[in-house]
Amino acid sequence: MPENPSQEYWLSLRAIGLATLGLLLVFGATAGAADSLAGATQTVYLEYQELGSRIKGWQLNITPQAEPFKKEPDWGGRHICRGTINSAFHGVEKPGAPPSHAINLPFAWDYIQGKLCLDLNRNGDLAEHPAFLAQPGSGDYFYETFTNIHLAFNGAAASHPVLVDIALYAHKGKAISGGNLTWYSFWQGKAVLQGRECQVGLIEHPNHLGSTGEASLLLRPWEEREKPFNLEDGLLIGFDYCTNLFAFGQAYHLTCAYLPGEAPKYKLELNEVQAELGQVVLTGKSIQRVVLWEHQAKIPYTVVLDRPQPRVRVPVGTYNRYWVALRERATEAFSDYRDWLRPKPVTITAASPLALPIGGPLTNWVTVAAQGRTLNFEYQLQGAGGRYRLAGPVDRSKPPQVAINQNGKEVGSGKFEFG
Repeated sequence: MPENPSQEYWLSLRAIGLATLGLLLVFGATAGAADSLAGATQTVYLEYQELGSRIKGWQLNITPQAEPFKKEPDWGGRHICRGTINSAFHGVEKPGAPPSHAINLPFAWDYIQGKLCLDLNRNGDLAEHPAFLAQPGSGDYFYETFTNIHLAFNGAAASHPVLVDIALYAHKGKAISGGNLTWYSFWQGKAVLQGRECQVGLIEHPNHLGSTGEASLLLRPWEEREKPFNLEDGLLIGFDYCTNLFAFGQAYHLTCAYLPGEAPKYKLELNEVQAELGQVVLTGKSIQRVVLWEHQAKIPYTVVLDRPQPRVRVPVGTYNRYWVALRERATEAFSDYRDWLRPKPVTITAASPLALPIGGPLTNWVTVAAQGRTLNFEYQLQGAGGRYRLAGPVDRSKPPQVAINQNGKEVGSGKFEFG
């Protein structure tokens, strides 16, 4: 019992103050925890760039046309291949991919003269634009490549031109057989991820200009930004665009929007988020990059591991596919594409480590199979977990060789064919 009423009043005020302070501390801690869950957001603007070397190629979906267009150049009575480029595709189209925007590009090809006329504004007049030129073919089969074409494809939100080559092929006097598209354009910016300066970029798909539909994401050190790259060389500089990325030990949620205008660009936002992690043990050596994707989980991640340690932590879940690029001394190699047709899902849990057999050392290997009186030899490059293929251009003038000796005397030899 306080000795006087004023002391009782002071004690009450003190109790109220402590309670209020306690509530502020609780709410402050809760707000701080929520912020740590959301993490920091980094905004990167991707600007248009062109390479002097191939980034990726697609096969063209072409509808042949026998009748002339409304207006054409004077062909001098020569046979002309006509048609419309409808879309582009690369291998087997992915299930669940976003719908394609039709390119709908009419053209007329004079293969004798090596001239290609494109209806760039789709108004039926193929004579109002200069023709693209190629080295004319000869004989009964023609394959001609038209280079340095800045082309604006039809798209839902984009009209920006991109740099491409178009190759067409046909038999003499016949309708066009098909064509290919080579891509030289991409969008790039600079991001700082966990203290590392990185070049991040977007390589669009011809059917989805102005969006991330079927696009590829470029990720590599900023100091390598001047180096050419090719999405088809197996070295994993680029990979399928994803909305959830795990790189450098941190999970990110990605949003990317196209901003049209006189100087169009993409706005890429990387928001740090938290993910439940499990441990992976990489049993091989000389690994440069590993990519795991097609993640079966409520929040699917694409995981990118650069020069990983033997033990790494990645988001838990089941990954349908994984791919590895490695460098062993001067040799660069990557997972054999034939294994791509046979997915080997792996499940990562928080409870126990998962051993993943990928990487070097690499070993030259030859398998021999008897077929009647014939022996079939097959060359393979073997590493941890299976077969690998050499990256970069292949010198076909120096194929692997084999020699068979019996009692110290050579009884047979030969060279392996490419393929």
